[in-house]
Amino acid sequence: MKKTLTDFFRNTLHDPYSAYSSSEKNKTMAAISHDRGFGLGVELIDNHQQVLVNPYKDGPAYVAGFHDNAYTMVSLDGTPVTQINDITAMDGKMPSKNIQVSLRSNVSGVTETHTIIPGPYIMASVENRFSGEYSVLRIRTFKKSITTKEIKNAVVAMESLKQSKDSALIIDLRGCDGGNLHEAIEAAGLFLKPDVTIVTSFDSLNIKTVYRSPTVNVPITNRPLLLLVDEQTASAAEVFVAALSYNGNATTVGATTSPCVRIVVASNFKKK
Repeated sequence: MKKTLTDFFRNTLHDPYSAYSSSEKNKTMAAISHDRGFGLGVELIDNHQQVLVNPYKDGPAYVAGFHDNAYTMVSLDGTPVTQINDITAMDGKMPSKNIQVSLRSNVSGVTETHTIIPGPYIMASVENRFSGEYSVLRIRTFKKSITTKEIKNAVVAMESLKQSKDSALIIDLRGCDGGNLHEAIEAAGLFLKPDVTIVTSFDSLNIKTVYRSPTVNVPITNRPLLLLVDEQTASAAEVFVAALSYNGNATTVGATTSPCVRIVVASNFKKK
């Protein structure tokens, strides 16, 4: 039997979690993870019970009136939606403009209906939002060499506002699917004291690696941190949350985190 590169990873390197990825698959993943899109400007998450919707800030859905961070899909152009297949079945059949969308806010519980005109939008990994006297930093995913810089820039902008320095900085990780682990580790270091443990890992040979904050490190803010999590907060995002919570820098609020299936990165409909 012909051995594959995946067999090499598993049998020779003793790494059951690695596999060979073809150049074509890499191109597909690169397209999916690109930071720009065209469509409704929302991220869809299938949790096997309903379709969760997270609008991108300043995208078409946000401009139409969906300003909360998290919704549940109710219907598209009058057609009820209860699972991701209901949406994919409509692909190519939706109008190219003026799509009527009904979503139930997971914040207020109120169902809103707005007409969305599909258009271009940016899938930023970090969004700077405000809620009254509080600063809210939304982290959607941890992107290599990007997210830490975006967090730093957002916090610097927040610190320049005329707010009480005692008011909490809210970091919203609801719906955050994780992303690049090393980026999450580096991002956590922004808020930690020098030389504290962020995460400890063991490889397939039981070799231990300890990741720590820099030995010379100044937290980018002295504000108390409030971390918001839910059932869709997963992977690297959980490492980020644990690092800040266990080191006494933050309070975590929300539901127990668990993995989910993220089927659609951007809701795109074909133009007629």
